[in-house]
Amino acid sequence: MASLRTLTSVFGLFILASSLAWFGLEKISVLGMMERWISDVRIATLTPSEPQHPDIVIVTITEETLQQFPYRSPIDRAFLANLLANLESKGVRAALLDVLLDQPTEQTKDDRLKQTLEQFTKPLAISYVASNQLLTSAQRHFLDAYVPKQHLGLANLEKDPFDDTVRHIFPGKRGESGVFIPGVTSLMASKLGKSPPRTPIEIAWRGKPDEAQGSSPFRTFPAHLVPVLPAPWFADKVILIGTDLSLRDRHRTPFSVVARNQEGLAQFGMPGIFVMAHSLAQLLDERASPTLSNGTKMALLGLAATLGTLLAWIPLSLTLRVGLILFSIPACWFGGFNLFQEGGPLIPLLLPTLGFLFAFIFSEIYRGFEERKKRNFLKQAFSRYLSPELVDLLIQDPDRLSRGAERRVLTFLFTDIEGFTTVSEKADPSDLAPQMNIYLDGVCSAVLDHGGMVVDLIGDAVFAMFNAPLQQDDHADRATRCAVEINRVTKVFLKTPEAIRLGFGRTRIGVHTGEALVGNFGAEDRFKYTPLGDAVNIGARIEGLNKYFGTQICASQKSIESSSLRYVRPIGDVILKGKEEPISIFEIMTDKEENPTYLKRYLEAFHSLEQGEKATARARFQALAIENPNDGCVALHLDRLNNNKGSTLIKMADK
Repeated sequence: MASLRTLTSVFGLFILASSLAWFGLEKISVLGMMERWISDVRIATLTPSEPQHPDIVIVTITEETLQQFPYRSPIDRAFLANLLANLESKGVRAALLDVLLDQPTEQTKDDRLKQTLEQFTKPLAISYVASNQLLTSAQRHFLDAYVPKQHLGLANLEKDPFDDTVRHIFPGKRGESGVFIPGVTSLMASKLGKSPPRTPIEIAWRGKPDEAQGSSPFRTFPAHLVPVLPAPWFADKVILIGTDLSLRDRHRTPFSVVARNQEGLAQFGMPGIFVMAHSLAQLLDERASPTLSNGTKMALLGLAATLGTLLAWIPLSLTLRVGLILFSIPACWFGGFNLFQEGGPLIPLLLPTLGFLFAFIFSEIYRGFEERKKRNFLKQAFSRYLSPELVDLLIQDPDRLSRGAERRVLTFLFTDIEGFTTVSEKADPSDLAPQMNIYLDGVCSAVLDHGGMVVDLIGDAVFAMFNAPLQQDDHADRATRCAVEINRVTKVFLKTPEAIRLGFGRTRIGVHTGEALVGNFGAEDRFKYTPLGDAVNIGARIEGLNKYFGTQICASQKSIESSSLRYVRPIGDVILKGKEEPISIFEIMTDKEENPTYLKRYLEAFHSLEQGEKATARARFQALAIENPNDGCVALHLDRLNNNKGSTLIKMADK
């Protein structure tokens, strides 16, 4: 469940990062303009070269053209009539006239142009303005009456509202009457058998034939030179007629970010007729938009956010992960620029970058929060049961603590106060509680000082283990030495006036080494780091043997074999209740009992018992009993010998 919660949280952060990146570019104008500017730079500098369009020719009305007329505006109608007639005679395929015919000039010339428009046999599209804000009522009336309606197409260009840049083909719009009026390029395309879109699409700008200055993607001729130019240059071509003047009908396009004139100053913009040429070429060639669809953009954003999320969870140092970010983002941008230069799509770069960074930052914050939460948990969970040094190690390296259970050889230590039930029944709780705190502090401090973990406190009993959560190769030696220290501490405690007054008894200790499962056990939100297994139960039973043997510290042979203590003696091979196999139990001698001569004589008596020499064993144990009548082990064996149980095998009837 915890893993599912983490996965759900990470997925939520992934959605949040992706949404912020997407809506940030959609709603925050600065970010949107930055993304568009990055695309503009690629279009202006890396659009692949390609031959001039074979089917589109631009005829421009230039300053030199206007110099031939007595007035600059409106453009001489007779000249336009002659131009269209001449082009028709040269066998053009179609013509688009981007000149607004919204007012009368000279009657004769106006009539001639009107007749030419009506009699033009090729597909024809003429620019039109539907907005009353741009024309007076007189201009509107003249335009509607002068130009045949089947030739009218809106001259509008689709401009970005943030930076007034043309990036999309204008499909058309509904007029004030509710009738859809196509854009002039869409009208031209439909007359040539194509089905233009009804919504704006990104312009697939054509590249220059070469890098030579002044080269154009379309063949371009001044309008006043058309009559003297060869007919094959125009035959079967789509002709676009419009102005190419310095301060008229120029528009900002992606090329404007780098466009410069001969003086090195930024050019005002691209003539509208050239924008129409790029748009019409795309529609005629059925050329796909260079930009990705929203669905593909979302997929790219999702991939970037996924990578950012994964990077935050890679087990590397923060410095190395930041280094990967500083490398990967420029590498991706370089790839995006190179992909477009090689003819690929114009993929967004800022969008996936923001998604990647947001996902990484949010995941890193969440990961840091989880790490702090884990460290606080570890500190709270183990500070009372482990030494501060070990707690610090776990906090610095939480992976030392297994997230699940693992099988490991551990050494267990159990303590119990002799006769504590009687003490607790007689003593006033207000008197007993402070003394129990002093007692438990002493026992637990001894455990922590030897690197053990206090697993549990059960009344007066203390349950500790060694070799978990941190690996300790000398765990058995630590536990046995800890038992000796607990014995010393509790003997000092027993001499205090308060302990004497309350009647505290001796502390009995059991030590056992065995294999067990250790890990976090319990419910999802309430669990405990603890050992489980038969070895734990055996350790508790060994502590209980002290009551029957008259000893204070009993330990199994597995613990003694790995201990550096020398003053130990065997008690016997004990079959615990409910068990079939015996366990060799030893007593760890206390300071006053560390008498080498006495210990040697005990070992000799025990050896005689092992060999079945009952008479010899009895005599030797009797001699030891006379010397030390309080020796519980000696009394145990004498009693068994006197009851015809003369062996080291002891079968327990009680737990």
